[in-house]
Amino acid sequence: MIEQESKKQILKSTGILGSAQLFIVLIGVVRVKVLAVLLGATGVGIAGLYQTTIDMVRTATGLGINYSAVKDIAASAASNDEKKVAATIVVLRKWMWATGLLGMLVAIVFSRQLSQMAFGDTSHSVGITILSVSLLLSAVASGQSALLQGLRKIGAMAKANVLGAALGLLGAVVIFYIWGLQGIVPALLVTYISTLVINWYFSRQIKTVPVQLSPAEVFQKGKGMVTLGFFMIIASLFGTGTMYLVRSFVSQQGGLESVGHFVAAWTISSMYISAIFGAMGADFFPRLSGMHHDGVAITKLVNEQTEVAILITAPIIIGMVSFIDVVVRIFYSKDFGPTAGILDWQLTGDFFKVLAWPMGFIMLVKGKGKLFIATEICWNLLFCLGVYFGWKFYGIQVTGIAFLIAYLLYVVILYVLARNMVQFTWSVKVRNFILLFLPLLSLSFLNVKFLEQPMQYISSIILTSIAFGFSIYQLKEMISLKQFFIKTGN
Repeated sequence: MIEQESKKQILKSTGILGSAQLFIVLIGVVRVKVLAVLLGATGVGIAGLYQTTIDMVRTATGLGINYSAVKDIAASAASNDEKKVAATIVVLRKWMWATGLLGMLVAIVFSRQLSQMAFGDTSHSVGITILSVSLLLSAVASGQSALLQGLRKIGAMAKANVLGAALGLLGAVVIFYIWGLQGIVPALLVTYISTLVINWYFSRQIKTVPVQLSPAEVFQKGKGMVTLGFFMIIASLFGTGTMYLVRSFVSQQGGLESVGHFVAAWTISSMYISAIFGAMGADFFPRLSGMHHDGVAITKLVNEQTEVAILITAPIIIGMVSFIDVVVRIFYSKDFGPTAGILDWQLTGDFFKVLAWPMGFIMLVKGKGKLFIATEICWNLLFCLGVYFGWKFYGIQVTGIAFLIAYLLYVVILYVLARNMVQFTWSVKVRNFILLFLPLLSLSFLNVKFLEQPMQYISSIILTSIAFGFSIYQLKEMISLKQFFIKTGN
């Protein structure tokens, strides 16, 4: 009974936060579709390289405060001390301004070097200099978002995310339509401005008591946030750096059009999975942190989270692999045919990513920050080496193959580590789900590769229907889906 209630809580929290993420994903789909139709693969490649460059600088200079501040604000709110809450908010806002200005300065000073690394020349240094402003904008916006999440203003946070994405999309579409390739930098900047304006509006509705803090106090209190966010930010930095290196390598080996296909595949495969993980993680990590001394409880909750994650994601993955060409055309256009050759491998890798994701949190709650970073470095190295050594054999398709192999090995590594730390083992249900969905996924992959029409579509419909049917049946055993969607809608 307790286990069933726990799974209901996981599903409900995922539904509430996931509803907003769904709208954002749909807005993202429209955005990349417009970008692909108006600018083609080359435009997607250029925008992707700009975005990765800015993300790398932001990750390096952000100090992880947008992660750690959520916990600090939540703890202050739980104390019911208005002054403590107000002081934490002041510290957060000042530190986010400081990190934003730092990121902006770094991007301006090293704009030529960043352009050379990403594009192979310095012709885009002016664009990077202009986009340096986005580092300040995004830092301040992240602080406002952390404030809303820490105070559990879930409704306001959801509205802010959706409205910010929608406003950014509207501005980007107009700019792309008028200026084409020349509008990439202004469109990216408009997206960050929109996010900041909307987040600022909602966060400013939160009333706090006035407090005065000296610069020394702001620095001392902020150091705690920096320390807590350090391990997460190091892991993120390696991930962002890997994307930067791989995109630069692909650009040098295959040109900007190849980068466009890589970015297109990565965007599709990561867009939905990031939304689901984001919704789940908001509830999962705090719950897991509260039982860090109890290995049995950790194993139980990780298994429950894995069960729900598989049931939600596996049918989507199987459906997307089964209709890979249709998916690419919906997201982009018929000119993105090579993207499908990357995406089917990468989506298959996403299945193993789903298995790995809950286990990765065990190291964090057990205080194994260095080990967590080591495993993240391991995945990034496996992926980079796979792309580098496999390029001459498979070309752009190797980016998907390397992704799959890296996550397959990563799951094995995490499972061994989790077993040593808390005697972790997958539950019977998780193993049964793997034994059902993995063969269905493999058949879907082979079906697309080797069968001709119309048999391919017939087989795809059958395999996808089995996956969704089983998943819905299992989810109904956990919670009334009708009641779930009614509550989610409210």
